[in-house]
Amino acid sequence: MNIKDEYYEKLEAQLKDWGKQIDELKAKAAQASAEMKEKYDETLQVLIAKRDEVASRLLELRKSGDEAWVDIKVGLENALDEMRGAFDNAVSKFK
Repeated sequence: MNIKDEYYEKLEAQLKDWGKQIDELKAKAAQASAEMKEKYDETLQVLIAKRDEVASRLLELRKSGDEAWVDIKVGLENALDEMRGAFDNAVSKFK
């Protein structure tokens, strides 16, 4: 397995983990009061959009050639940083 494949698999696992965390937030939102549900929904929309962006860039990475993937990786890393920030923000809001 080459570096690109290892990187892809690592990020794919991270996406699955984020998906589980989003599902947990959805379950909490369903149990929340109307006011809190609105806050959860806003946060979930941001998280889902960021996750989808990461997934899209990850797909680009998967389809890229071995030489082009380094360029794609830069944009993917930026999307990952945004996703991590969004999750940190969500966790701090709903502790």
